[in-house]
Amino acid sequence: MKRVIILLIFTLICISCSERKATKNSESNINLLEQYGLDDTTLVIGYRFDSVKPHHKLRTSLIKDDGVIDTKKLELFKIKEAKLSTSQVNRLLESVYGDNPVYYLLKSDCHIPHHIFLFYNKDGKIINYIQVCFRCSSTLIKPSSYDGENGLDYITIAKICGELELGMHEGTVQNYISVRQEGQKMEDEMNKRIKIQNKSQ
Repeated sequence: MKRVIILLIFTLICISCSERKATKNSESNINLLEQYGLDDTTLVIGYRFDSVKPHHKLRTSLIKDDGVIDTKKLELFKIKEAKLSTSQVNRLLESVYGDNPVYYLLKSDCHIPHHIFLFYNKDGKIINYIQVCFRCSSTLIKPSSYDGENGLDYITIAKICGELELGMHEGTVQNYISVRQEGQKMEDEMNKRIKIQNKSQ
C-alpha cells in the first residue's frame, strides 16, 4: 500500500513539474516574439531560391538597397517554400538574436544567398526578414542582430531548413552541419591555445 501511495505522489509531482515547464516555455515563446515586435499572428515562411539564373548572370539578393524585399525577384528565383511552426520560429530567433559565439574564421566577405525567412503580419505585409548565405556565413537581417559580440547559430538555421525540406544550395544539410561543426571545433581549440599562451606571457 505504501508503495502505491509513494508511486501516486511521485506521479503527481511529475505531472505538476511538466505543467510548470510547459507554462514556462509558452511564456518564454510569447516573450521572445514580443521582444522583436511579433505576435502569435505572425506568419514566417522560409524560402530557398537560386540567386544565379542562366539568363540573368547576376548574383542577386532579394533585398533592395532601401531594405525592402523585392517580391518580383522572389517569385522569379524561388525554388521551394515552407511555413515555420511556432517552435521553429522561436529556434530561428534564438539562433539569430541569442547569445551565440562568433566564428570569425568561418566568415567571408561575399554574400550569395540562397535562403530567406520572411515574417508577415496579419495583413500579409513583410515586417522582418533573415537572408542567409551558408557558404559565406553572412546574413542580411531586419532588425539587425550584430553587436560585435554575438554571432549566429548557422547549424540550427541549417537544421530548420532540413526540417522544412528546403534543402541546401550545395550538398546536404547533414554535410553542411558536419563541416561547420568541424570548423567551429578547430576555431575553439585555436582560441583556447591563444588564451593559454597569453596567460603564460
